[in-house]
Amino acid sequence: MAFISYHILWLKVDSSGQTIHVNHKMPAYLKRCTGFIVKHTKGLKPNAYLPEIGWLNLQFNNLKENAIAAVVSCPAALEVNDRYDFQTLDVQLQPGTLLCGIYTDTTPISSFSPYRISVYLRCSSLEKDTYNTNPNANKEQPYADSFYQEDKLC
Repeated sequence: MAFISYHILWLKVDSSGQTIHVNHKMPAYLKRCTGFIVKHTKGLKPNAYLPEIGWLNLQFNNLKENAIAAVVSCPAALEVNDRYDFQTLDVQLQPGTLLCGIYTDTTPISSFSPYRISVYLRCSSLEKDTYNTNPNANKEQPYADSFYQEDKLC
């Protein structure tokens, strides 16, 4: 039985116009990604909604699948937006896959301050018992290098 796991990638932007290169190894137990959200999570506090603060482009399976190309926006400081509307994604992950790509800041210099964005990936995997969570135990069984989180964002 497969279950849902949320994998989070954080990107910290320190200067206006900065380009961040992403090279992230996905956990071995994740087999398929079915959705994503890209959100501004910390830093900028604009008075009005900013429709574009940057561009994100991510490739899965060691640069073989260009699956995410998204504009990142930022809500106004007083606006509460706790919705989790995942965009559709359908990527079968290869074992030991790398998540690669770039994030480019496009925030106007006049309103820039350091900030962080989060990329939430909704993925599925095999049953919990299928993978070993102890790296020193049985060497024949694959080792899962992350914690399992069922059906929730953290």
